[in-house]
Amino acid sequence: MLVAVGLVTWAISGLWLWRHGLEPMLATVAWLVFPLPFVATTTGRVQGTPALALTALQALCAVTMGALTANLPASTLAIVAGQLPFLVRPRIAVAAAVLQSLLFGLGLGLNTRNGLVSSGLVWLSYSAFVFFALGAALLAMKERRAAQALALVNAELIATQTLLEHSSRQRERERVSRELHDALGHHLTAVSLQLELAKNLVDGAAAEPVRHAQELARCALSEVRAIVSSLRDVQAFDVQGALFRVARAVPGLAVHVELTGMPSIDTPQQALAVLRCAQEAVTNAARHSGAKNLWLTVSASARALTVSARDDGGGARHYSAGNGLKGLAERMTELGGTLQVEPRPGAGFRLTASLPLGARS
Repeated sequence: MLVAVGLVTWAISGLWLWRHGLEPMLATVAWLVFPLPFVATTTGRVQGTPALALTALQALCAVTMGALTANLPASTLAIVAGQLPFLVRPRIAVAAAVLQSLLFGLGLGLNTRNGLVSSGLVWLSYSAFVFFALGAALLAMKERRAAQALALVNAELIATQTLLEHSSRQRERERVSRELHDALGHHLTAVSLQLELAKNLVDGAAAEPVRHAQELARCALSEVRAIVSSLRDVQAFDVQGALFRVARAVPGLAVHVELTGMPSIDTPQQALAVLRCAQEAVTNAARHSGAKNLWLTVSASARALTVSARDDGGGARHYSAGNGLKGLAERMTELGGTLQVEPRPGAGFRLTASLPLGARS
């Protein structure tokens, strides 16, 4: 919808040029060029450094149109300002908008056809539009990031709750198994021993019922032991379900999950480590890289479990690990695993974690 609004604004700005016989010609050329980089950047076809270059081209066209006409085509300056917060950091976006406005004012001042007072009023009017569009875009970006953060926290809470419920059920199974073994198992053993003693003391018609009762006691004791063993069997954590919940958490980011040879993860420490790797990868892709896609792969070999994530964002030339990555690295070290991070400037961000199977904290 915003792309459509931008194109409509651009089209309306061209009415002034058509009304004046497409003069001056340089402004007409700039008007014809403007929508090409605009569509390329706003539809996501071009990202990273090329997107910044095309946005600069839009700004050049907008400044040219505005300075030469001092009229409606200058509205394209606001279109450029509205894109800046989605491409660069807020401070850089504000600086770029100020620079664009100053160049526009300089161009108006060099245009001798307009009086100084008239040029000043035009500059103030359209500069106000520019910073209004910039402020609206900054607010939209802030709300977008807040929505992403809320969605991530919600997914984290749901996934963590699932792991806690599983851990709680496992502890309850262990408690019940201990009670069966210590109480019922003990009494059945005592009954079996008493029946063995009774069998040696009785004869005649009473011997057969005693023998049969002893067999029943032994059978019951065997079944209790089997039940205790089954209750003590560790149930695998539903890590797959938790991963898919995290993958669906962030709007605007397509997370592609691939599970290869997914093993049975039977400790909460391992399950939580895998979940935290996925959450950190999604958080970085959504907040910092400007990525549209994230590929999350969980694979297993005979000895290790590997979680790898890569996105199609811009990466980072100057990388500094934040609290999230530092905490994740510490968690992996405690479990005997490793964490590797590759910023890859211009080629996305990659995270790879390796966890020994069976490791416990």
